[in-house]
Order: sequence, then C-alpha cells, then structure tokens
Amino acid sequence: KADVRVTIKSILERVQRDECERGISAFKGNDPLVLEKAAAALTKGGKVVVILTGFPALINHVPPTETDGPPGAFSIAKACIHIGKRVIMVTDDCNANVMMACTAGCGLKGSDFSLDSFPSSEKWDKSDEARLIKLSQKADIVVAIERPGPAKDGRYYTMKGLDMGKLVAPVDKLLKYVKSKGNEVPVIAIGDGGNEVGMGNVRSKIIEKSAIKFAPKVSCCLCSDHLIVCSVSNWGGYALAGALAALHLSDNKILNTTSVIKAMLPSELEERMLLERMV
Repeated sequence: KADVRVTIKSILERVQRDECERGISAFKGNDPLVLEKAAAALTKGGKVVVILTGFPALINHVPPTETDGPPGAFSIAKACIHIGKRVIMVTDDCNANVMMACTAGCGLKGSDFSLDSFPSSEKWDKSDEARLIKLSQKADIVVAIERPGPAKDGRYYTMKGLDMGKLVAPVDKLLKYVKSKGNEVPVIAIGDGGNEVGMGNVRSKIIEKSAIKFAPKVSCCLCSDHLIVCSVSNWGGYALAGALAALHLSDNKILNTTSVIKAMLPSELEERMLLERMV
C-alpha cells in the first residue's frame, strides 16, 4: 500500500508542473492524496460511472471540439470498464461525432459503455431535462473532465472570454440532481484553466493568484468532491486511469502487471491515433 501511495503521488506531481504557465501552483490544492482519493472513490463506488466531457471552444469551427478532454475521458472509461464498471459518456450534440469517432477508435461497445448527447441551452426542452434527471438517477459516481462549467453569470466561456452558450449543453445540472440524493454520489473533476466543471472549489484562488487573464469572467462556480487540477486535462485523465490501475493491481494482488496496464492505459501510439481520429 505504501508503494502504491508513493506511485500515485508521483503521478500527481508530474501532471501538476504547470507547463502551460497558468499559475496552477496557486490553485492546485494542498492535498497530495487527492488523486488517490479520487481513484479510491471510483474503485469503491457503485456500478455506473457517468463521465461529462467535450469542450466546444473552437466556436467558429465544425466540429468545435478541442482535443483536450476526450482522450483523457476515454482512458478513464476503459480503466473503469476493466474493473467492472458501466460507463455512460455525456457530451453536447455538437461534439457527438467526435465522441463517436473516439468510441470506435477505443473499441468500446456493448452493454458496458454508452454515449449520450444533449442539445445546447437554446434548444433545450422538457424532454432533455427529463433525460438528464433519469441519468442522474442511474449515476453512482460522476467524473467531469475538461467540461465547460458555468461562470458567475451562468454562462460558459472559453479561456479567452468568448461565450460558448450557443454550443454548450447544460449537462452540468446533473451535479445538482445527483447531490439531491445526498452525498452518496461523489463528483470527481479534472481541469486546467478554471472554466471547467468542479473548479468552483478554488475559484477565489484562481481569480486572485493565477495567471489566467480573464479569470474573474470565465472561472466556474460549480464545486466537486475530488478536484484534480493539472497542466493539461488529458494528462489528468491519464493520471486518474493510472491511479485506478495501481489500486486495482494492489487490491487484487495481481502479479501480471503488464497485461493490466495495457488494458487500462493508452499507449503513445493509441493516444496519437485517437487524436488523429478527433481531427
């Protein structure tokens, strides 16, 4: 157990080195065990994991999906499925084709994985709200990775302060619905810039101490139970999948580590191929 903790702490340290120079040391938090706690929540939680991802920051492109987020999300999905979870991936309609390409590239299919998309706020209706409520009733744990979160004014912004409201589906309302069930549904969040779901935990620090130019305008107000701040959100996804693999190997005393790691983590080639499918 001690060795596993050291390994997971080293993974966290590596993904929090602030290569993007956003000043994340000021808001990454002081808990060296946050990654381990998040992985443990996934391990011990119930059967159904809902993953929110897709960031339509390229508002003048079709599709508008940025490449940060989905690869990390699918790494988490594969790791969760390997330990017996069922994964429901949730995104916006405008990101759906990219996510379907990722799904095919990862070879995910069958009853253990499904992909669901929702329309933007402008097209949102009662049936979409009903679908989201139904989804919240299924969820045993929620993971949000590089997922737009509402700012103080309720709108969704890119890092440059551009409004993404015409593209973003308000699926972050899922957090409100799962929390209405009490604290039995943990929320894990992964972000790198402050405008993602779950970053509300450290919003004041982002505004006061980070190097993020439009922080007061774009930073998200929604909080999470386990917040993993990293240089690149994809790296945070890989880190969570790696931590999950480390706990799985340790808890089950598995000696053939190579096969498990290959099953739960993407190789460099697999990551490159997935990124190519996205673009």
